[in-house]
Amino acid sequence: MLLPSFLTLSLSLITYSPLASASASSSLRITSSNHSFGGVNYPQLQFLTPTHRDATIREIIKSGARVIRLFIRPDAQHPDPEGEIGGFDKSLLDQFDDTLAAIHHLSKGQMKVIIAPHDAHALRGTNDVSCDAYCQKLDGAFLDFYSNEEYRDLYKQRLEVFFTHYPSKNFDGRPWSTLSEVILGVDLQNQPFSGISPIPSGESWLCDIASYLKYSINLDASNIAVISGGVSGAQSISGTENFPDSVFDCGAIDVIGIHGYTPT
Repeated sequence: MLLPSFLTLSLSLITYSPLASASASSSLRITSSNHSFGGVNYPQLQFLTPTHRDATIREIIKSGARVIRLFIRPDAQHPDPEGEIGGFDKSLLDQFDDTLAAIHHLSKGQMKVIIAPHDAHALRGTNDVSCDAYCQKLDGAFLDFYSNEEYRDLYKQRLEVFFTHYPSKNFDGRPWSTLSEVILGVDLQNQPFSGISPIPSGESWLCDIASYLKYSINLDASNIAVISGGVSGAQSISGTENFPDSVFDCGAIDVIGIHGYTPT
């Protein structure tokens, strides 16, 4: 992941005089023993039995990981919390909330999560992700999800229900948008425009959703990062799949997610 502000700072240091550069370097020296971290994707963690879930979390903690990336999406055995557009199953959100609480408790607050509140693969039923309510309504025209204002408003409603309206079962009824003790960041979506590169010219969906999360959902007030989500999928060596201009140009995006896959 890349922090745009860190890149800007790094580039500006190059233009300093040697004396100023040395001074700046000393002031930026990292003294904490926890200055880097690793993590794992675990899309179906919340669907495990509590015993299996907690044992898995303990193993991840033992590995030294400090972040788990969680997904809110359906699979072949489990429905999406938004079973029909605009209709939400609170019991599934409780199940997800239980997982947040287990991660926070078992790690003694040392591990956080990144939440992908939707998966672009669910728009087409690809990559072992089931076709969800949006997919059924789109009926194959999945790019309409990004270009059609109706779908944009429906998706904002989904985000609002998850992060503002749902009262946390385990964190004193607080909305998820305030749980900075356990939530490190929120993806716009997992791999928006997945498989489409370059993304459509003049695309506005990324920054519109980022701004909505940051300022309307108010993640900014809780210091929870807005993350681009790995825009078009796996990053090629010379491509810009994960960092098109619309990502760099958007001030509401805090972290650029880089998705890559190493062949085995």
